[in-house]
Amino acid sequence: MANQPTTFALCCKMAPKSSALPNEAAPQLPRPATIISAKRPAKFIPSPPGQPPVNRVDTWVKIAAPLLTAAGLIFSVWQYQHQQAYNDAQEFRRKTWEKRLEAYTELGNLAAQLVTAAAQPQRFDSLGSRFEQVYWGKLPLFDDRGVEQKLKAFHDEVQDTRHREGELNALKAKGYALMKECQKSLHRSWYEAAAY
Repeated sequence: MANQPTTFALCCKMAPKSSALPNEAAPQLPRPATIISAKRPAKFIPSPPGQPPVNRVDTWVKIAAPLLTAAGLIFSVWQYQHQQAYNDAQEFRRKTWEKRLEAYTELGNLAAQLVTAAAQPQRFDSLGSRFEQVYWGKLPLFDDRGVEQKLKAFHDEVQDTRHREGELNALKAKGYALMKECQKSLHRSWYEAAAY
């Protein structure tokens, strides 16, 4: 009898490895399942029969990644267009300021030549004609009330001097006042452009 294995030994060799006694049936193992979160205790959600387990985090990542990419692209296009519009506005202001500077410089040169040529009627009349061209041609493009008032006063004084009714000192004073107002206008327009 020593050569024959005992019934208990036979049961142990043939029985599946479990804690069940030989008379009890082996416990059923659960179907494959998905783990929701690694930080929480494992919560099993059964998968539909015949399909592999679904990982919900991967699904959300697959949906969110293209949406975030699209949102980033839309934001960068909007930001580029906004910056481009700002740059265009700044460029327009800079060009307008440069044109205003050119017109005021030409006006200043003409005012200085008119004041110095007041004693020479022929030269004064030719400069007066050139001043009229600037007065009616370029300066209405730049709407500045202070310059407009000083320019009108200087224009009237040039007309009076042309008809020999005005005084040279009054022409000088109004020419100087005109140039100071042009200078103020340039400063104001420069700082207005810089504020944008």
